[in-house]
Amino acid sequence: MEGGTQNERWTPAPDRPVLRADEVHVWRANVDEITPALGEMERVLSAEEQRRARRFRFARHRQRFIVQHAVLRRVLARYLDVSPAALNFSFGSHGKPALADGGKDAPSFNVSHSAGITLYAVTQHREVGIDVEWCLRKVDYVGIARRFFSAREAEALSVLPGEQRGAAFFALWTCKEATLKAIGRGLFFPMNQVEVSLDDRNRPTLESIAGDESAARRWSCEELVPAEDYVATLVVEGNRWKVGRWRYVFDQGCGD
Repeated sequence: MEGGTQNERWTPAPDRPVLRADEVHVWRANVDEITPALGEMERVLSAEEQRRARRFRFARHRQRFIVQHAVLRRVLARYLDVSPAALNFSFGSHGKPALADGGKDAPSFNVSHSAGITLYAVTQHREVGIDVEWCLRKVDYVGIARRFFSAREAEALSVLPGEQRGAAFFALWTCKEATLKAIGRGLFFPMNQVEVSLDDRNRPTLESIAGDESAARRWSCEELVPAEDYVATLVVEGNRWKVGRWRYVFDQGCGD
């Protein structure tokens, strides 16, 4: 797989996407552009999702939650040819979501959001994780790395010129987060136990998981650039797969 570039093309998705065995579809949604359709989006949510939305104190956070969850339903509904409101979800022991009643051929999926961008990764018969980050946040790259990364990774980051640290930091961070989501452990697994290396273009490679190099070889990763000032990493079980990059467009119709 080739690493992401600033020239990545994200095209409008078909109304009825076909998910082949060697494909991973990544959908990009600019949730703030969809908020004018908030009422229509909210109608496809479950009663529990609507209750969770009402708990948000700030309107922007509540609106983003509604749109993010509604778009997930509408995206998955395209593959299953059902109403978005009819979908039911289950959750793993560490919170990883899955379709509850889609059968053995139900798509696997993962979701990540940062600021106004949300990414949805969809595949079949393999696990998947994705993480996206807005890169303009001012953070102490080396300080965070020393706290959460391995000693080798933190040292490698600290010796980079200052202007290169941000890109390397977010490449490492998103790969680690996506891996933890793919294996279904999330925040319950120490981030420094996911060892990642970067090439000279900041393309990540998984080196080991909890010190096990063979466990890392079960997975492969690809850097994505979903929008200017954002970076993401997709981690997928296996090696022989290709990525489709699609834009979610609200007025296309999504099977509801």
